[in-house]
Parts: sequence; C-alpha cells; structure tokens
Amino acid sequence: MRFEFLGYADCPDWLLVEISDLCKLSSVRVKLLTKMVCLFLISPTNDIDYSRVEKYIEGTGFSVDDAKETLSALHFIVSNAVKHSTEPTTLANELMQLGLHRETCNSMCRTFDKYRTELVDCLDSQRFTNNDFEDIKWRVDKIIVNTSPVVHLQIKVNGEYKKLVMSKEQFFALKLELEASRNRVKNILNTLFT
Repeated sequence: MRFEFLGYADCPDWLLVEISDLCKLSSVRVKLLTKMVCLFLISPTNDIDYSRVEKYIEGTGFSVDDAKETLSALHFIVSNAVKHSTEPTTLANELMQLGLHRETCNSMCRTFDKYRTELVDCLDSQRFTNNDFEDIKWRVDKIIVNTSPVVHLQIKVNGEYKKLVMSKEQFFALKLELEASRNRVKNILNTLFT
C-alpha cells in the first residue's frame, strides 16, 4: 500500500515494527511522546528529556532503548506528515491502516494538528531552496536482491555538497514532477512569446 504521509511510498518494515510497539502504549502516553517530538522538531535546541520519557513509559515493560525507537518512529511519522502536507484526518486513517488503534491515532493526530503550523514554518525554513547548482553526482545502490534500489544524489551548491537519498519510487516521482514543471514553464514561455 502507498501512504500519503510517506510521499505515496510503501511503509518501511521498521516502521511497521515500531507501530506494533506503539500499540502497547496508552493513547495518553503516545500523545505525550508525540508532543515531545513536535517540540523537538520545532526547536531542535530543546533536547528530549529522557528522564521524562522514563516516567512516561514506566510500568509498560519498555526499556529506554525501546522508548528511543518509539520516539524515532514518531519523529519519522510527524516530520514526513509535515513534509508531504498530510492532513491530520488522513494521517489518522493511514496510521489505522498500519495497525495503530483508533484512540491512539486520534490522540496523536490532535497533538500533531495543534503544532502543525509551527512545524510547517520550522521545516520550511530548513528546506533546501538554493538554485545555484555547480555539480550533480549520482549513483544507484542495490544492496540485497529482494530490496528496491536506492538513489543517491549529491548536489554541489556554493562549494558544498548536499546529499539526498531516495527510493526508486521517490526518484521516479521526482523525475515526473521535474518533467511536469519543465513542461509548464515551456507552455508559459510559448504563450508569452507567440
């Protein structure tokens, strides 16, 4: 299945495992952990307080390492939902399709919605927006026979290389979007100069 919050890509296997772990936590705990992740994304200088995380997971059978994995999954979910402009209701539906309980999804998405504007502003300010490309390098890796290839792009801007890693599906989506943009610009130029 393809999910909007993942840029219409398949869900990674590791995230499925983490979602099954999220199901073991109450909706209130997931909401508190989601709030911590949102605040961390808004201001990365605010480190995550692991003493508070330990209090949140107390009595659940989770270790601190399990909690860190859960925080990584929540970070991945929230940042991708912002990146792909996913509505909270869509995110909740997609997380339910992945096996997360309805109450947990709704609690998590209400928290996401509360901080969404700030998250968008913060992540937009970190977006790569420079057009002065000096060089582009690329390579395709296929590590295991059963896995999809991974595309690595290195774009040199102002003397510094920026690295982008994407799946085959994401690369083809990027290619289609760039072709569509090029065609739109050509159409605009044709209408202006004919």
